[in-house]
Amino acid sequence: MLKDKIAEMLEPLLENGLFFVVDLQVNVLKTRTNIIILVDSDEGIKIEECAKISRKLANNIEALELIPTAYNLEVSSP
Repeated sequence: MLKDKIAEMLEPLLENGLFFVVDLQVNVLKTRTNIIILVDSDEGIKIEECAKISRKLANNIEALELIPTAYNLEVSSP
């Protein structure tokens, strides 16, 4: 399942447990897939850290050609 694969790819990007996933949603539509990930830490998370996780995850998704159609990826804090 796509959600499980994304969660698996996301785990190594969380800096050895410094960050944790609050929510992960994957909605596959006819022309686009929407991925919404909420990440946090005990001390909070900065926008730069969300952007870093997003860039790395997007690179992995594209390298593996995991989603063949257009997709939106949103990584933010709750």
